[in-house]
Amino acid sequence: MFPLRTAFTALGVVLFCGCMPPTTAPADSAMNVDAQSEATVDASAEASAADAASAASVAATEAVLDRVVGPLFDANALMDLNRCVGGMAVAVTPAGDVLRGYGATQAGGTQRPTETSLFQVGSISKVLTGLALARLVVDGTWAETDRVTARLSPELARPLGAASVTLAELVSHRAGFNTMPFNTADRDGNGMRDPGIDPLAPVDGYTRTHLVAALAMEMPMSAPYRYSNLGIGLLGLAIQDHLRADSNHAVLRRMVGEPLGFTSTYGEARAVDPAAAMRVVQGYASAGRARVVGKLAGIGVLASAGEVVTSGGDMRRFLRVLTGLDTTPISPAIDRMLVPLGAALRPGYEIGYALEMQNRPDGIVYSKGGDVPSYLTFLTFRRTPRVGLIIMSACGDFDPIVTVGARALDELTALHR
Repeated sequence: MFPLRTAFTALGVVLFCGCMPPTTAPADSAMNVDAQSEATVDASAEASAADAASAASVAATEAVLDRVVGPLFDANALMDLNRCVGGMAVAVTPAGDVLRGYGATQAGGTQRPTETSLFQVGSISKVLTGLALARLVVDGTWAETDRVTARLSPELARPLGAASVTLAELVSHRAGFNTMPFNTADRDGNGMRDPGIDPLAPVDGYTRTHLVAALAMEMPMSAPYRYSNLGIGLLGLAIQDHLRADSNHAVLRRMVGEPLGFTSTYGEARAVDPAAAMRVVQGYASAGRARVVGKLAGIGVLASAGEVVTSGGDMRRFLRVLTGLDTTPISPAIDRMLVPLGAALRPGYEIGYALEMQNRPDGIVYSKGGDVPSYLTFLTFRRTPRVGLIIMSACGDFDPIVTVGARALDELTALHR
């Protein structure tokens, strides 16, 4: 709270030569000083009242997260598929932001995740790739109507032949590509699953050579919507080659991380250095009726579709620009991401740059989920009011956070409308 500030003014006495008596400041001057002092006190009181209201609003936000999200997590929840060992909830609001860690960073532990703890966020990566595309579109470098074959390197464009798939169709899952390349588990093409394929990272090590072979057999189908990691992966590779970057991590750092002030976001699992790896929250995968120890999952050259590792602190920054609470030089690209592309998926539901949009009577809700074998994340926000939420969990196949996240956002909306 701001301390009350009272202005004290000493009235000076001026002496003149001759017989004139000493004079003091006129009475109305003294009244002006009193009025200024009272105004200062009033302003301070108003500031204190606003500060108290903001603190109460933040406390109410904390209470919503603790009541709605908190019960999902328990450090000893390995045997309960409806709960997860550890997680992080980040809420941004006009009154202030809240970051809450729940459970523990590993099963049976006592250390809660913090804003610097790292989680893999799966398909939230697609939203970041969408932002990179939006930047290129807004600055006029590319157009949404550009054919992907005109933006891919020759080795990747050649197998697609005369395909007319556009960049807008890629980022909105309308290109008709399969969810994943057909040869992720059979990379030598002998019709059998390759030995050594890790079920917790089945696409790890997938290369451009493997992708070229897959594209030669890929027949994009005209479809109003077909969710595709392959499609977003191709988009990420097109951006990477355009920037002459050597990795998705380099693309993410340049196009998203640096302008938004990220300090702990990695475009690929392999980019997490040993010091940062100490902050990775242990992930767990579903195995029947229990959870087993998992790991960060690599998806090779398709990293732009789902391999990002990040922190609650960085996602707070991202949420603040998504909601419009903060503006940055790349805010026009953020705005572009929120424009629907193509026809509605179904009444009331549209999609933009990898973000899903639900048109409700009380406004638009934007959302995106991200699931990898050992982690699941849910991002959701509004611009009226400007509230946003991301829940990051250390458990794969943990769908309860989607339902809980939607409910928590509704409660936050009611608090801050």
